[in-house]
Amino acid sequence: MQWPTVLRSSGYRSTPWRNGAGTTREVAAEAATDGAGFRWRVSIAQVADSGPFSDFPGVDRIIVPLDTAGLHLTVDGAQQPVSQFEPFAFPGEAATAARLSTGSTRDLNVMWRRDICRASVEIVETDKPWAIPPATSQARLCVMLFATATVTDTADPSRTVAVDELDAVFLPASGTVEPVGGRMVAAVIVVF
Repeated sequence: MQWPTVLRSSGYRSTPWRNGAGTTREVAAEAATDGAGFRWRVSIAQVADSGPFSDFPGVDRIIVPLDTAGLHLTVDGAQQPVSQFEPFAFPGEAATAARLSTGSTRDLNVMWRRDICRASVEIVETDKPWAIPPATSQARLCVMLFATATVTDTADPSRTVAVDELDAVFLPASGTVEPVGGRMVAAVIVVF
């Protein structure tokens, strides 16, 4: 993506889950060249009730709970509590279910086809400017999970964009992400 590409949360497209048990709002995705769906996809899911996750054979996933309640997961029979802003990785074909204790919640959902790419999620929590590491990957997306920030390109400091909570921005080759008015929490998604 050409810098600066900002994706506003107001424009995210809502789609039903594969199993029909909920909805997700797509932040960004890249189509697979073989025509079989996505290569990678980032979305924000609304989890309204306890129940099973959709089955995604051949896909690896990382979810990050966005609300303080977190999620109580069962993955292939093993209990796994996941706290707010804590990334949790699991295979898409694993029998996975969520149990909610305090009503609906949201999570950031990162998925990729393991036969054609890999992805990682780093949570950046700071009240100071964060230096964007040099680019070594195919795609780098920053999703603002809490608060707002500005993103500046080192190559041209006059090019600065504002990113609000739940907005996303494809990161420049180098630069800074600076919180506005205090602590920020951001998810930096790297696709290799």
